[in-house]
Amino acid sequence: MKKLGFIAAMCLTMAFASSCGGGKASMEPDAVVTGFYTSLTSMNFDEAVKFCVEESAATAYVDQYRQLYEANLKRDEKVTKLAAEKAAGSTIAVTETLKDKDSRTVFFVISDIYGNTKEKEATLQKVEKGWKIAEIKDKQ
Repeated sequence: MKKLGFIAAMCLTMAFASSCGGGKASMEPDAVVTGFYTSLTSMNFDEAVKFCVEESAATAYVDQYRQLYEANLKRDEKVTKLAAEKAAGSTIAVTETLKDKDSRTVFFVISDIYGNTKEKEATLQKVEKGWKIAEIKDKQ
């Protein structure tokens, strides 16, 4: 029973931890956020960082997420991998995008496989050919 609680806690942590954006700089803001989230919940941390502004709050967030995952792998690899599989089943829905000259704010909802939801917002910055995530936080 303890392991089931741990799995649920890991799923929620992984599903709601999401935060950066843009493997392909030419992607639009909504696609950057979706691509980042998909990479993060698939534990593809190197790909997730590509969606982020270098050395930003977003890259720091990915690093924290990676450290949490690796620490839990050492603690109980089987349970952590099961939790990661459940987190990968989460979905993201963009609800609104606010435009400014050189930035965008994308509001989105993350839903885990249990029906729990979390509202987030991502701040994106204009880069040479598109957008990258500078910060992701809970919606205010």
